[in-house]
Amino acid sequence: MKSRKDGFDGRFLLTLALLAACSQVGSVPITPVTTPDPVGVTDPSAPTKPAVVGALGSWSNPATWGGNSPTASSSVTIAAGQTVTLDADVNVKNLTVYGNLVCAERDLKLTANWIMVHAPGRLECGTASKPFTKRLVVTLNASDASENVMGMGTKFLGAMGGVIDLHGESRTSWTKLSATAELGATQINVIEASNWRVGDRIVIAPTDFQPLEAEERTVKAISGTTITLDAPLEYRHWGKVQTLGATGETMDERAEVALLSRNITIRGDNLPGSSFGAHTMYMTGSTVRMRGVEITGMGQLGTLGRYPWHAHLLGDGGAGSYLTDSSLHSNLQRGIVVHRSNNLVFKNNVVYNTVGHMVFLESSTEQGNTFENNLLLLTRPVPLASMNPTIAFDHAADPLGDFSRVSGFWISNQNNRFVGNHVAGILNGHGYWFVEGAALINSRDYDLRAYRPNGEAKPPYQGALTFDGNVAHTIRPALEYGGSNPMRVAGNGVMLDGVYFGSGDVTIRNTRVWKVSMYAVWGLFGDLAAPVVTGLVTADAKSAIFNGEHNGLMRVNNSVLYGMTDNQPPNITARSRDWPALWKSFGHFPDDLSIEPVSTYPDTFEVPTQDGIAPESVMTANGSVTGTPVFSEFSRVTLGGWR
Repeated sequence: MKSRKDGFDGRFLLTLALLAACSQVGSVPITPVTTPDPVGVTDPSAPTKPAVVGALGSWSNPATWGGNSPTASSSVTIAAGQTVTLDADVNVKNLTVYGNLVCAERDLKLTANWIMVHAPGRLECGTASKPFTKRLVVTLNASDASENVMGMGTKFLGAMGGVIDLHGESRTSWTKLSATAELGATQINVIEASNWRVGDRIVIAPTDFQPLEAEERTVKAISGTTITLDAPLEYRHWGKVQTLGATGETMDERAEVALLSRNITIRGDNLPGSSFGAHTMYMTGSTVRMRGVEITGMGQLGTLGRYPWHAHLLGDGGAGSYLTDSSLHSNLQRGIVVHRSNNLVFKNNVVYNTVGHMVFLESSTEQGNTFENNLLLLTRPVPLASMNPTIAFDHAADPLGDFSRVSGFWISNQNNRFVGNHVAGILNGHGYWFVEGAALINSRDYDLRAYRPNGEAKPPYQGALTFDGNVAHTIRPALEYGGSNPMRVAGNGVMLDGVYFGSGDVTIRNTRVWKVSMYAVWGLFGDLAAPVVTGLVTADAKSAIFNGEHNGLMRVNNSVLYGMTDNQPPNITARSRDWPALWKSFGHFPDDLSIEPVSTYPDTFEVPTQDGIAPESVMTANGSVTGTPVFSEFSRVTLGGWR
């Protein structure tokens, strides 16, 4: 095996703080506090200070606090039945809410080591019908990583049976380029920008094979759908819809452009190089409704259960909770984590620049959750040397390298809804990674006993998968790999990694995959399932489909598997690009190609014709068809674009 390159891209080095510890961690059970504290005493596990108890009134009025307004050293409790209006900037040691804390319509700052909302309490800043239109910045600033408050550590926003309502302005979360943005450009043209503003932070997705070509900029000026940037672009970003030759199919490889700025911000006060961000945790009996929120500087690297947005053991009680039209960016450990929580809605969100899995369905018991029109952009692996071995999942490690493998969506239960999502810029991982529940079991997670082939446990899956109109692009390994068998190397658009599909239909519908270093779809090993892939369109991928050994059940139909498009680097065409050198840079050599039924590697295989691969047959390296069964159906599939 080839050794890895020395060092990373320069921008990768600038964010080595993000790689200081494991991104492959789970969540610990938390016992909720069920007895309200009527006198405002903080939990005894926390460092104690005399509590300040709020009564009816405004925060800025000393009478609300019995004449003694809270200070930066105060532990503040708003008692049940009391309502305090947040009408001034606040800096306290910690804040516990059993009553109601409601934002006034003015610019506000709320700073604390930690904030907890207990039943029947409510933290409210805007509602679904009346959004908050000013500026709120919630900063979590604890510095003692050894502090452990109610089993949650510190530096958190949490809910134990309470309600959190944060509703900022409704703004376009992400759009696409409407024209190609060339290297050196200071302006871009997008499809929609009607409610974006001067001063907003945005990010433009990569459109070649390199995830680190994502570029973050500030809006300097805006006129209609033309945005002037604060600095020239360092890379070209494609902005055209193409017709794939004679197939008649179109392929949209236009760069996504996402809004990061929001008028409600939840943040950790991370110092440069720090790995100790803030985190959130929403527990049994809680309701959390967030829209138009920016979540940044969050996640505590290598610490179990410390994530930017974390639904923890909500069960079915989380129904009605949602996170929509929000941005999670520049975070330190994962993005959205759903742990034994059902029926949540995640829609129109942007998750950008994090470490580890970007959306993580943890325990194989999560069901009925909806993920719609989310953009997941740029996630990074963690060096195995920095991972905590007591909390790392077994198959986080790549056997051919020194890094973890990550994903846009880690999907451990099929009974969820995934519609219209985009995953882009995965460095050493997969776009949509379906993972068998049994594979997650280790010595730490007692609740991951989802399924065993030998019948030890019953699978929790109770319905069919909804997976329609999703997109994956720009997915590749982090380093050069060598050797002749890259089958477990990262770089797949949809990774069906041995998931047990015995309790419902599994159909991958209308998926678009492009600029991936391995396969658009990696099929299953063994005969546990008979997935259907329909309406698939692939281009600029090393290979379209690989179905695992000993599984002849997968069906592929009504699809277009195309070779190379016009979306290539400046002054390079699909015909002139050095494809062998490109695949070799990913560690994929000519002798690796014998495992590929359909390849985009030029001139290696005899180019098949439409419907040229018969059912129960596989194409071998020399282009012949054998009787080895790998598909039960391969029909109405158009192949082209290799010559």
